[in-house]
Amino acid sequence: MFRIDFPPDPARLPLFAEFARFDRVTVRPSAELVSLSRALLERHLRRRPKVNPFQSFKTRFRDDLEWLKGEGLPTYHTYAFAGVRQFGANFELASLYFRWLSEHGESNLDDAAEAFASISGGAKALILKAARAVAAKKPADFGPTFEEMEAAWSRAMGIVESRYLK
Repeated sequence: MFRIDFPPDPARLPLFAEFARFDRVTVRPSAELVSLSRALLERHLRRRPKVNPFQSFKTRFRDDLEWLKGEGLPTYHTYAFAGVRQFGANFELASLYFRWLSEHGESNLDDAAEAFASISGGAKALILKAARAVAAKKPADFGPTFEEMEAAWSRAMGIVESRYLK
């Protein structure tokens, strides 16, 4: 059952729905899609963070977790959905994207895909471990998880940068 609050409750996400129209779809050959995709990839790579984002997020997450222990699980779940779950999903998509490129003739991308998948897995572990820490109001060591995500990001970006940024 859908719930619509009026006036809107700021503590709850509003109802969200998307509609996709397929009557204007342009079907393109795979080679053209790869070419268009590479151009977009190169453009977006120029906007990437210059410093590994997990270095600063590690500190922020530690501070946020202390605050979340005082707020409780409902606030934690909103926080985790809005941040950690989203970056985990995005790195999973990055992994799938680089696998797709590999399947369509782009070589030497499997290690980047694996590294991005590793970050996604780290996000999943982070969500569960942090939920336990918030519920128990006890300290937890997230250092190894962040170290793995930092290393995976550096590894993946090194591969992608060397391949697509000249």
